[in-house]
Amino acid sequence: MSAPFAPLTYLKNLFAPVQKRQLEAATAGRRWQMIGGDARSSIHGGAATVSARAAHYALNNPHGAKIAQALPDNLIGHGIKPIAQVEDEDTRRGLHRAFLTWTDRADASGAGDFFAMQHHATRDMVVNGEALFLWVTAPDGAPQLQRLHAEQLDRSYTKEISQTHYAVQGVEFDRVTGARVAYHIRPGTGHGQAGFSAGHYAGAMPPQRFAAQSVIHMFRALVPGQVRGLSWFAPILLTANELDQLSDALLVRAKVAALHAGFIYDADGTG
Repeated sequence: MSAPFAPLTYLKNLFAPVQKRQLEAATAGRRWQMIGGDARSSIHGGAATVSARAAHYALNNPHGAKIAQALPDNLIGHGIKPIAQVEDEDTRRGLHRAFLTWTDRADASGAGDFFAMQHHATRDMVVNGEALFLWVTAPDGAPQLQRLHAEQLDRSYTKEISQTHYAVQGVEFDRVTGARVAYHIRPGTGHGQAGFSAGHYAGAMPPQRFAAQSVIHMFRALVPGQVRGLSWFAPILLTANELDQLSDALLVRAKVAALHAGFIYDADGTG
């Protein structure tokens, strides 16, 4: 049974002063700096700086180094192994043997096997925000993977290529479908890399174009239309830097305090 209608109570509620209600996350002020723009633009403009700072943090801070090691260890473990779905048992075993044979030579540099490359790819994605690999061919025709640094994908290469293609931060797109069709990659420094033209080294020539089918570009897409990856350390780097400074200050304070000495003397000179 519904309660009887009370006109006086209704009018009091109608003209009562509005209660002040706020969502703290939606408020403005010194506690929260309001910044315009969308997330995609923020990633586009700041990912390179964040990547460099994250790499420094992962190399120089024990907590950062532990995070960079623990995440790939937990995500990849000893490596992800595919399982053939064919029904014939002999065929399935043959495929597994062939795959395991290939994993030992999957790395074009010979530094590790396919499972180690999975670990490297995950670490690159966590620290730098993205992992980059190039499919190359061994002298005997076997496919191999060449690990590249994410910054070899030329961020400065943003231009209108043709009426059908355009590039954003080194990634070339089809204007009609929006599909990735190519990557514009600079060679590394220090030694030659498979897949790059002879004499082609960083800073000497424009980046080299590779079809999308020959490139693996791995990153975690956070927003629609995102072109490049963002380091997983991005949410914690500012706080981590402040904690680093606090730790340094406390250590210096302790060292200075340890240098202080006390002296007892007789002000009257009588004893």
